[in-house]
Amino acid sequence: MINIAYIIISFSFLISADNWNILSKEPVLIKYLDSSYPMCHAELLINDSIENVLNVIEDVNNYKLFFDSIVISTRNSYDQVRLGIDMPFPFKDRDYTVKFDKIINKDKISFVYEPIETENFPVNKNYVRLIDARGGWILSKKNNKETLVIYKWNGDMRGGFPKWAYSQAWKKQGNEILLNLNSEVIRRKNK
Repeated sequence: MINIAYIIISFSFLISADNWNILSKEPVLIKYLDSSYPMCHAELLINDSIENVLNVIEDVNNYKLFFDSIVISTRNSYDQVRLGIDMPFPFKDRDYTVKFDKIINKDKISFVYEPIETENFPVNKNYVRLIDARGGWILSKKNNKETLVIYKWNGDMRGGFPKWAYSQAWKKQGNEILLNLNSEVIRRKNK
């Protein structure tokens, strides 16, 4: 079971933290916070309703179709999810297994995930398993046509990934996740 209190406390702490390191401001605001594991934050205002943005985010099985680096996105009948990330040469691909939970407040929806171990998605020797993968989406309704999307994640890459490359990987991930999300929201709206 997802430790919702831990996630809410972590996200509350992150939102109020003032010692972020800014990686980029445009087109996506991307920053990170050093702690027991690196916490990353990306945000973008999307010109569509919170419901339409949430529909894309909850479409976990199709992440591989609209997020450039995601090559595996599978949700099983137990609501467990395996995501696989294509890494550039010479790095080994990464994967992680998680369980999502949705938290609904008045004008804010969080779709958060926490790592799980499951026999349904055994470790694959071709991937580095990100055993501490946690994070999620925080959607804030600005009006009926705009949604502030914040994506937070544990930025630890494991598997001998060089520390000097972390900030570039986080910048790439933050831009890709939010810009690909925005493109998919637009694509579905224009369908």
